[in-house]
Amino acid sequence: MITDLALRWLVTLLFAAAVAECGYSLTRHRHSARSVVGHLLHLIMSVAMIVMAWPFGMEVPNIPPMVFFVVAALWYLGVVVATRIGWRTPLLGLYHSAMMGAMAWMYAVMDGTLLPGTTPMMPMAMSDSDDMSTAGMDMSSSHDGHAMSSTGWVSVANTAIVIGFGVAALWWLYRYLVARQSDPGGRSLLRHAGTLCQAFMAAGMAIMFSVM
Repeated sequence: MITDLALRWLVTLLFAAAVAECGYSLTRHRHSARSVVGHLLHLIMSVAMIVMAWPFGMEVPNIPPMVFFVVAALWYLGVVVATRIGWRTPLLGLYHSAMMGAMAWMYAVMDGTLLPGTTPMMPMAMSDSDDMSTAGMDMSSSHDGHAMSSTGWVSVANTAIVIGFGVAALWWLYRYLVARQSDPGGRSLLRHAGTLCQAFMAAGMAIMFSVM
């Protein structure tokens, strides 16, 4: 969970916007089966990130969602390898696969038993919770605290993911602004909203990994 309340709400709003956009697109537009799966995966990912940001997310087991997002990453890879139909470029498919893989990685780090360099969640007294408040993200809950830590190569990997999604957020935002500027009919807020929500999701991922 994210201990900083402002960051917690920021991440929640970013992914809530993504949930709304995915839901709107699925219900208001016709998609291919592949596109439907892609929208559903991003919708589920956004809900998972919202849950992860809040204390009640600590009650969710790590392994099942980790396996789910590994499968999701492999699905995107399979689509890229099998065919380019429905994809603007294979690079986009690889990007979405990396995003799903990052979700699986986050759950693995949170579990603390699957990767060398991480520690399992350990119970901690509530009196220690204040000491964790500067860490940004911890495993403490409102009733019984837990803490995890990651060091070495895991921290390096997390930093690389932060940079990667930070750059991706700027890139998606740039694409959104260019699309709106070059589209005479793009005055509606919902037009190109999918591109904007990709920027929101990338920014949310960068924030979540930055406080791990």
